[in-house]
Amino acid sequence: MKRHFLYTLFKRPYVQNSINIFLFPISLGILLVGNKKSFVATYHLIERKLTKGSFNNAIAIRQKTFELQISILRWLGYDFISPCDLTVKKGVLITIDDGYSATYNSLLELNLMPKIPILNFICPGFYLDKEIRPWWYELEDIILGKSFDLARFKSVMLVHGAKTSNVDMSANNDPELLYNTLRASLIEVSNQVRETILSDYSNFKDIERLDYRGLFMDEKALLSGLNTTFSYGAHTYSHIALKAEDLAIINRELDECDAQIQRAVGLAVTSFAYPYGIESPRAIVREKLAARYSQIYTTRYGFIDSRTDLKSIPRISLSESDGILGFINKISGSYSFLYRIFNGSA
Repeated sequence: MKRHFLYTLFKRPYVQNSINIFLFPISLGILLVGNKKSFVATYHLIERKLTKGSFNNAIAIRQKTFELQISILRWLGYDFISPCDLTVKKGVLITIDDGYSATYNSLLELNLMPKIPILNFICPGFYLDKEIRPWWYELEDIILGKSFDLARFKSVMLVHGAKTSNVDMSANNDPELLYNTLRASLIEVSNQVRETILSDYSNFKDIERLDYRGLFMDEKALLSGLNTTFSYGAHTYSHIALKAEDLAIINRELDECDAQIQRAVGLAVTSFAYPYGIESPRAIVREKLAARYSQIYTTRYGFIDSRTDLKSIPRISLSESDGILGFINKISGSYSFLYRIFNGSA
């Protein structure tokens, strides 16, 4: 309860801004005197401009902001390293999750791919099967629809065993809060249950379910990226939360993901990133992943060195909301005390 209160307080813009202003000179001093630490940066959606009013802007960054961050890293003297150099050379590894086509196009426009190694974690189901949807976008479309019925949506969730105790009916007046609350509940259930909830509600309200495949890189783009400095890792076939699925489904998801990426680019898959950044609490799942992949990436905040466990690699998540001050504070390590409070989820 105390951690939740502190996290809610930290997420308030004026609190974040105050902390960032206070930490910035300390962070800049750390970076300028040569105490730079190597790290893995993770991005999701890089686009020319953010979609106004989108709840998913939390995972997005403007193309110009991303370019500025790369320029700052160069100015600070960072080298850009590849996955095979992770614990050998000092520098920054850029990783990108989910394989959005807008991100690929932004990197093409910025002409960064011939110069910087980029490791992309792909969910092939997103571009191969129109029935496998990035449900967080579908949820946003449902909530912003003209006739969203929260009471009905909650009842559908209850019928299928999803948690609704954290869904306050008063949140209907705050669509973004409502989205974040429902998203948090739907992450906790299996893909099949979540799909059934969205399908049942859409059928009841006569909502057309969209084809989102155009949001993601296709096989042609994957192969084209391979001709530059792109490499590819697994992110499961349909972006499942490992802690919510049984072992048979996890094995099938990993098999299909690896097979489709290898078919597209002709190379074996040797790295994996947890969808949603949620690591599995089950030892048997972690052991299977460790036996299957040489590198496993988390979204736990932290830095890398020669002692880093390659089966549990920390990353620093970056987005537009960080601003330049937050970016500098994150990569300097000044945020470490905050992430210790929030178990790496700040």
